[in-house]
Amino acid sequence: MRTARTSKETNHWVCNREGKHESKNKEEEAKTEKGSRRCGCPAYVKVKKDGKHNFWFFDHVQEAHNHKLEPSPRMTRYMHAHKNMAEGMSDLFNIMTRNGVPHQAALNVMADLYDGRHMWGFTEKDIKNMYVLNFFSLNCNMSHI
Repeated sequence: MRTARTSKETNHWVCNREGKHESKNKEEEAKTEKGSRRCGCPAYVKVKKDGKHNFWFFDHVQEAHNHKLEPSPRMTRYMHAHKNMAEGMSDLFNIMTRNGVPHQAALNVMADLYDGRHMWGFTEKDIKNMYVLNFFSLNCNMSHI
């Protein structure tokens, strides 16, 4: 959702795919190098404020999207709410890290075990962040010995 129009009394939110891509040159047909995700989706929500009772209410809701709503499994791994790492996978990565397996080799082993990197519920950046956390926690534990 993105905000289309707001005022003190109303808010109007539209689907991210609302509208069409407009060309800078009005004579040319609208196009982009990578293509636009906009498809003229009509879905929107309009809320109004009741000034007398000081509360907001839905004035109009148009739920009819003209595109698929659920993202592909390849895309969900980039969405914070969908990121998940199986506990066994995390443990395996931690064991390899503690035993000095190079980062890229650990990624390759995990990719072989889990049918490719595109099947993971997270990104390689998430693994690198976990690697850094493990590295610092190991060094902190070693300094106390």
